Amino acid sequence: MTRKMNGISPAQKAAYLKQSREVMAKYDSFLKDNASFSKALIALSLLSLAAFITSMMKGA
Repeated sequence: MTRKMNGISPAQKAAYLKQSREVMAKYDSFLKDNASFSKALIALSLLSLAAFITSMMKGA
């Protein structure tokens, strides 16, 4: 990796590292939001299933 970095100035390297950190932070935030959405969707599915089973038992 150091061989490839020899042709890059320290300022370019710093800018690249800063940009890559920003992109990774955005991606990490996206993953956390996506995980929260998935958990909410699973909880909603379980609640609707429980309501369905309850209504079936009352109807029987």
